[in-house]
Amino acid sequence: MDDVHDGPQWNLRNVDLGGLVNTLKLADYGEGSTLVDWSFEVAPVVGLSEEAVE
Repeated sequence: MDDVHDGPQWNLRNVDLGGLVNTLKLADYGEGSTLVDWSFEVAPVVGLSEEAVE
């Protein structure tokens, strides 16, 4: 989502202990138009513990 605009943007990223990474990006273009960019990856994170996740 490299589009340049002046509207609000929201970014959320979630990593779970199984290695699933969810990324959600929203860009409000006004007048009922919102760009949604959702992606996910499945890649185990070696050595990750619950205490290490922020």
